[in-house]
Amino acid sequence: MLIGVKGSLMLNLDILFILIKLKMKEKKMRYIMMSLLLLMVGNCKVNKKENKIEVDRAHRILMVIAPENFRDEELKIPKRIFEKEGFVVDVASREKKKCKGMLGTRIVPDLSIDEVDLGNYSAVVFVGGVGVQTYFSDSLVLNLAREAYDKVKVVGAICLAPVILSRAGLLKGKEATAWRGARSFLEEDGAIFVEGKVVKTGKIVTAPGPEKAKEFALKLLESLKD
Repeated sequence: MLIGVKGSLMLNLDILFILIKLKMKEKKMRYIMMSLLLLMVGNCKVNKKENKIEVDRAHRILMVIAPENFRDEELKIPKRIFEKEGFVVDVASREKKKCKGMLGTRIVPDLSIDEVDLGNYSAVVFVGGVGVQTYFSDSLVLNLAREAYDKVKVVGAICLAPVILSRAGLLKGKEATAWRGARSFLEEDGAIFVEGKVVKTGKIVTAPGPEKAKEFALKLLESLKD
């Protein structure tokens, strides 16, 4: 009888030990599964983050202004339209110091031209105004225009700023426009001058002045969708 009780007790202990081992395995398995799940969630988050970076790059526009006497409306109107469409707009100038528009707008650029990484932008827009003449022979700005074009970015210029594109050799044999006083500059560089309207030639968009700022911005957006 005692043996029976002892045997039963040993059997129960064996069962208990097996159950404990199974429980431990179950916990271990749960731990492994939870770890894998966390890794999968982590990867999802990374992928989402990576996708967000790519979306950001695809929806960033760079606008280049002169340090002084840029044309206010040619910055403000397109910038507002771009931002309304969900684009992030960065403003660049020669230095990160306060810039002043012809009509009194004051703005501190987000970055200097030598800090620009074109890999972060889908379009580069050169704003006009009498002050933009300072860039006509600026090798850094001309190279920025060339590099943007070579990398198949959308490139825009308005008012006097299309002279930057012509000086960079981007308008030769192409239809383009600018403020009428800049016609001779464009034609000297081989452009086919079109007066008074926004002109889209491939990925290049040019406009004659502030009165066409809205149409200019919309044409740039159209080019980004092409």
